[in-house]
Amino acid sequence: MVIRDDSGFVLACSSQVLTASFSAQTAEIMAIGRAIVFSRDCGLFPCVLESDAEVVVKWILNGSHLDSAVDAILEDIAVLRKECGDLKVVFTPRRANLVAHVLARQALKNVDDFFWLEEFPYCVASAVQADMPV
Repeated sequence: MVIRDDSGFVLACSSQVLTASFSAQTAEIMAIGRAIVFSRDCGLFPCVLESDAEVVVKWILNGSHLDSAVDAILEDIAVLRKECGDLKVVFTPRRANLVAHVLARQALKNVDDFFWLEEFPYCVASAVQADMPV
């Protein structure tokens, strides 16, 4: 995950390991939940949460899905969204969010979770620049 200000500057980012195998959609829902908690804990609200998983964004916005395994996580996200007030969740194509994609790939190589405040790891430096608004 990457947290930016409205100018595109990185405020915080994280690369976190999921210790079990999940479907891509379940992993994305879990990542979104963790991103909301991380943003809240860093005091970085209000914010807009962007995801390249369009169906997951729809589930969060609609508040419903038939898979009971993800329903509990979606309910947690709904509670967190209420706690956080102005939190918006939107779909963003992957090509517009390269930093998060690189950090997710990096997490596959890690055994520990990593968090950065007001900085980012070298592995995403070029993606940070590419994702900056024009």
